[in-house]
Amino acid sequence: MPNRSVEERLTQLEESSQKQEECLEEIYGRIDHLECAFVEAVGLLYRETKVAA
Repeated sequence: MPNRSVEERLTQLEESSQKQEECLEEIYGRIDHLECAFVEAVGLLYRETKVAA
């Protein structure tokens, strides 16, 4: 019985770890998207400022 409980807990931990990994990948993807959008916005702002000057 105790061994089965330990195995079940290990399985739960592995599943939880995998879910955390997937969430981190999604977060990093969103950060990359935001970074690209920020760089694009700064570039547009720079061009607009340069044209206005």
